[in-house]
Formats: sequence, C-alpha cells, structure tokens
Amino acid sequence: MQSPPWKLVVQACLHLKLEPHALMDVNSGPAETCRPLSLVRARISHHFLYLGNFSRLPEMLHYCLYDMSHVRPTVAGVSLLLFNWPDAVTRHYYAHWEDGRVSFAQRCESEPLTAPVARLRELWTLGQTSCRNSREEMPGWNPALTLDLPLTHGMLGLDFSVEEQVEKDTQIWVHHLSETFDRGLELAGERQGKDNSPDLRQITTRLTALEQRL
Repeated sequence: MQSPPWKLVVQACLHLKLEPHALMDVNSGPAETCRPLSLVRARISHHFLYLGNFSRLPEMLHYCLYDMSHVRPTVAGVSLLLFNWPDAVTRHYYAHWEDGRVSFAQRCESEPLTAPVARLRELWTLGQTSCRNSREEMPGWNPALTLDLPLTHGMLGLDFSVEEQVEKDTQIWVHHLSETFDRGLELAGERQGKDNSPDLRQITTRLTALEQRL
C-alpha cells in the first residue's frame, strides 16, 4: 500500500512492538523502537547540501515533504515564511499534497501584511509556537492541524491530516525537524548560490572508500 491509513500504521507497529515515531519513548532500546525521525532528518540535510541554493527552496520543500510523508503519513504540507533573509521582503515558500501529488510554489508578501502573516511575524519576534486548525494565509488549503515554529529567519510550518490530532509526540517531532531546517537555511545562506554538488560527490566518494575499509 503506497498510502496506508495512519490507524493501520499504528496498529501494525503496536503488533510488532515497534513505536511509529522514534521520540514517543526516548528510553527504549533499539530492539524495541524504530527511528524514522533520524532518517528524514538525514534526507532533509541531504537536500540542502545537494540543492542548497536559495532560489531552489520551493523545489527543496517538495523533496522534503515527500520524504517526511513517507516516514509520517499524516504530514500533508510544509511551509517556510521568511521575514528577514536574504532580503527585507517577506517570502512564503510552501509545498503540500494536492490530488495525490505534491504542489509547490512561492509568493511574496507585501506591506501591510495580511492578518495571518502579521500574527506569525509577531509570534516569530517573541520566539513562540503557533498551533491552529487551518492555514488562513493560504486560501483553499485547509489542513486539520497546523504547527509553526520559529527559526532564525522566520517560521517553519508543518500541516497534518486529522489523524495527527490524537498523537502525543507531534510537537516534539516538529521541533527536531525545525533544528534541521534552521541549519539547512544557514548552509544555503553561507553558500550564496554556489553549486555544492562537486563537493558532495567528493564527500560521498571518501565515505564509500571508508566503508569498504571498515
């Protein structure tokens, strides 16, 4: 099944004595806990390393959403609302599932900001998290649960389907992903548009050689 119901995923994990998310019980041993969060964080880091050009952020979010939803099927969308980087323009980058496919794009928010975006900027300056049942800044897009966490340059938003409302580890999961996105954006800014794929290939070659030696 390409997109099994989340309830079925949880039931299967319980039957196999596996937790569906790594952080539901941080003290469990590796034999009892599967750790998908580490996998998706590694994939997101890879996208920023390989595609890490600020102009390609919508494309990167497309790949990130695809990987996240294959680890946590309730993830329906991801967005970045950046307020002060790389310029003073408020920019909104997003990707979400639409008719079984990932739709991604970007938009600029002009002053005065719309009420939902202005509220997120206020929360960002206060370093606070937003939890809602919709994403008003995107007309026509109505996820069941929306979380926005402050990053260095803006807010990372993750949207979920209705099954996520009963999960207890959602905010912890999103918080750990926000750390990965924050570092990825810093790397993209440091690169200043430089194509990093040759460096990545060299790193991969060295790691492969080390694996063979070990």
